[in-house]
Amino acid sequence: MKSTLTPRQEQTLAAHQRIDLTARTSDLPFVSGWETSHGITYEHLKPLYADQLIDGGHALDYTFMADDELLVEKIRGFHRTVDGHFPDASEIFLGAGSSPLLSSVMILLSQMGETEICYVPPIYHAYYQLAKIGRMRMTPIGEGLTLEGEQRTIPQLPDRRTVLLLTDPSWISGRAYSAAFHAEIRAWQERTGSTVIVDGTFQYTKWAAMAAEQSATLVPEQTIRLICPTKSLCVHGVRCAYLILPKTLQEDLGWYYCKLVAATSQYDVRAAHLLFDQLLSPNSNRALTALVSERYAGLTAAGIITDLVTEPQCTYYAWGRLGIGLDRVLFMNGSYFELPYPDDYLRINLLSAPLARLLDARSSLELAQ
Repeated sequence: MKSTLTPRQEQTLAAHQRIDLTARTSDLPFVSGWETSHGITYEHLKPLYADQLIDGGHALDYTFMADDELLVEKIRGFHRTVDGHFPDASEIFLGAGSSPLLSSVMILLSQMGETEICYVPPIYHAYYQLAKIGRMRMTPIGEGLTLEGEQRTIPQLPDRRTVLLLTDPSWISGRAYSAAFHAEIRAWQERTGSTVIVDGTFQYTKWAAMAAEQSATLVPEQTIRLICPTKSLCVHGVRCAYLILPKTLQEDLGWYYCKLVAATSQYDVRAAHLLFDQLLSPNSNRALTALVSERYAGLTAAGIITDLVTEPQCTYYAWGRLGIGLDRVLFMNGSYFELPYPDDYLRINLLSAPLARLLDARSSLELAQ
């Protein structure tokens, strides 16, 4: 059966499959990877560290995170505080991590009869795989790494109803899309009736302050937002994410999700409560974002990271060059994200353990001199 992906999209997907294997088998340090090293401990997550999360009685029954009314209310409170937006309980669907939720969204779209998804590169590679499985075409529009790329995107939007996938922030360059861009997208939604899928798994990670996300201003009845508190706190050992979506879609979305994942562990449900207790606290994720900002400043001052395409202001990634030989590391460049940059421009994980060790070694050398 002929693939719905273009040859370039197939190559991008294949590159991700190769790097996934190589990262697990190579001895080279992975500077573009997904694991993080930060050492931050959070006051409200102490039961996680102390192994006191659930008692035996709670382990007897099936548990569905989406049915936890108190947890849904914490999410509503978080968005009211940060975004000034108070989504209805019927507009929130909780799940055990962002991957099963984005998979459920893609199944939902295919079952609704969608045959094309427009998207702004870069996107997470799983969308290619899921579009291929669902027999949907993927049509790239513009580029989201930089403000200039963002400005080139608007004129390329189709003047018809479609589905647009947007990764905001552009996590690999640490840049959130502008308010002006979101205003243009909203106007386009209103004009065409189009649906926008916002992959916001790295939202609420702005370094300067915990601040509202502009995707909250899009047309609610035509927007699905994916949000991942475990990434906001960089706590990857528990699974929690959620969608804010039109209430008319929740029942069907929940049906497909449950066929993929079924129930959630009691451990993850309890952990999700703690995650939101931390995010709603005065300290929130400020220790983490301060560390990322400090790490970025140290890496750039030491010349370990150079030639950035844009100044990162959120997430824990940057897009630029490394001031060390690439033969010494494992990395991901533009070929992994459909981006037309020179091969030595990389996705750089600011919290990767190899870069932290390199920075410490440079600092120690300077002190010794």
